[in-house]
Amino acid sequence: MRHTVANAPAFSTLDLELAADEEIVVQPGAMVAMDTGFDLAAGFGGALTRRGGSSTIRNLLVGESLIRVCYKARRDDQRISLAPSHPGDIVAIELTDAPFFIARGAWLASEPRVDLSVQYAGVKGWMTSTGLFLMRAKGPGLVFCTTHGGAVRRDLAAGERFLVDNRYIVAFTADMTFELVTVTKELGATALSGEGLVNRYTGPGTVIYQTRPLQRGGGWLSILAQSIF
Repeated sequence: MRHTVANAPAFSTLDLELAADEEIVVQPGAMVAMDTGFDLAAGFGGALTRRGGSSTIRNLLVGESLIRVCYKARRDDQRISLAPSHPGDIVAIELTDAPFFIARGAWLASEPRVDLSVQYAGVKGWMTSTGLFLMRAKGPGLVFCTTHGGAVRRDLAAGERFLVDNRYIVAFTADMTFELVTVTKELGATALSGEGLVNRYTGPGTVIYQTRPLQRGGGWLSILAQSIF
């Protein structure tokens, strides 16, 4: 399978070329255009690989659709274009040894061999506006994520630390240490400013973040209010 991200960074499309019998699992409604040599299979269960009675709940927890859509090429050189529902970029993550955590709603598509599951993120996930649960993607294979605005990748060396505002995170290496910290030690500034709580990541690993937030925040009190109301 070959892939190209076209029309970046504001109105990106994911252009895929599949050989005979190759497949791609896609977020429902993401198909823009395609050749006629595809078979489409859709059913309940969502993107998450593991099936069973709890699959519906698991997909809801990570903000994904309850429907699983798979396109399979019947012959070689079949092309399909995908796009998210919002303006932004698309980033491809090659999963090898290390799995990745994907923020709520960022998954667009992946190869069928990629294992997608749910992992509890606890209070850190809730306070970082990604929810109590994170999608965990394990390879080998490709997974494609969408962003608001452009996508930025930062590779961290062992022991290197990096801060990302909590509303901008898209994906990061699952075995990295990540902590919820404050930019300032002053309680009033933390509670009221737009730069209060941030994620601190410690390498080695990779962090992918977006250049626009899903929604504008107003510090810790704003996040708390949004969570309650």
